[in-house]
Amino acid sequence: MKTILLTILLLAAVPISLSTQTAAQPAPAQANPGSALAKGNPNVQSLLTAADVEKVGGFTGIKQVLDGNNVTFRTQDNKPMLKVEVHVRGDRLYKGTKASENFHASVSGIGDDAFDGPSDKFNLGVSSAGGKPQPYFLWFVKADTSVRLMTYADSSQPRFYLSQDKLRQMAKIMASRL
Repeated sequence: MKTILLTILLLAAVPISLSTQTAAQPAPAQANPGSALAKGNPNVQSLLTAADVEKVGGFTGIKQVLDGNNVTFRTQDNKPMLKVEVHVRGDRLYKGTKASENFHASVSGIGDDAFDGPSDKFNLGVSSAGGKPQPYFLWFVKADTSVRLMTYADSSQPRFYLSQDKLRQMAKIMASRL
């Protein structure tokens, strides 16, 4: 019964990406043509690469699947482990989310501003050994671009693929490339 309840909570807390694109389908070569990312700034897939995720996360065989200005990184067995959303002119969206109840804590040293979430009040995800909910996303803004990194739960173990520390390392890499 505990396993079923944990599975239901994980599914409710961690968004599931249902994409028709598979690893066998070629990804578009660049971000949406109208976005600032396609007009001289690094394209979304170069802000964080599969090699970066492997190095920081300690994984091998990571696949990168591009969907517009979003990238999902998948494990060797094709499970989503990290989603990165890039929002050009997304500072307003960032500020609105930070002001909402999804805000957990400010994070320093990444871009112009950063925070993690969701708040303990809304976090139904995986808990630490002490029973405290663990934030599973990190959002930062640099200039007028905001980026949200969100880790998924490993269904074979009750934990997230990436810790907040690893999400912060990846965010610093991305902020340096913007």
